Amino acid sequence: MGLQFLDTAGNTFLDAPELFVFVIGQTPPDSVVRPAVRISGNPSSQRMVFALLCQPELLQATYREIARVSGIALGSVGAVFNGLSANVGSSNYSLIFENVETKYLFGNSLDNAVFNDAGNQEWLYALPAYAILYDTARAYTNQAIGMGKYTSQATGNNDWLLLYGDSSVQSFQSSPTATSVTAGNVAISGQGYRTVVVNGMGGNDSLVYSGTA
Repeated sequence: MGLQFLDTAGNTFLDAPELFVFVIGQTPPDSVVRPAVRISGNPSSQRMVFALLCQPELLQATYREIARVSGIALGSVGAVFNGLSANVGSSNYSLIFENVETKYLFGNSLDNAVFNDAGNQEWLYALPAYAILYDTARAYTNQAIGMGKYTSQATGNNDWLLLYGDSSVQSFQSSPTATSVTAGNVAISGQGYRTVVVNGMGGNDSLVYSGTA
């Protein structure tokens, strides 16, 4: 995939002008070895999850394309998705900032990711394939991938909502208090944002704005 990486064990791939470093096979000391994550118990699932994190738009691709980019067998794609869905379990998840590292949550078309910010300035980037809530004060993110619905509530601290459609035709609905769009079968909405930017991708999209009296 040509993706560069560096880990704490010393495995490295760096490819830049006048610089090339490629080291693999290094293992960390026993004292820092972490238990394996259950959904990543085999190389195929690790490769596919890594590919999805690096290229979330693959969630809209065919199984054949996901297999090609991930470098795994076509028959493994469905099994990995089933494992991820089983890990998620059911719908209506709430992603809340907790002063910790970036979090990722995989779901499916039946799931709804609800983003609640922590009172700082946040930016929500919402697309049909995934949504990212970025905390500008603490510089980490919460990301939901592959959900059927994304909803969010801002606290009004100069929060930004950046809402994207897809290549099909859709209508954005916006008012001083809420903005929403349905792209394909994915519903995206945000409430309470001070600044809203909508991005039509299909060329024939429309924006319906309802102001105040």
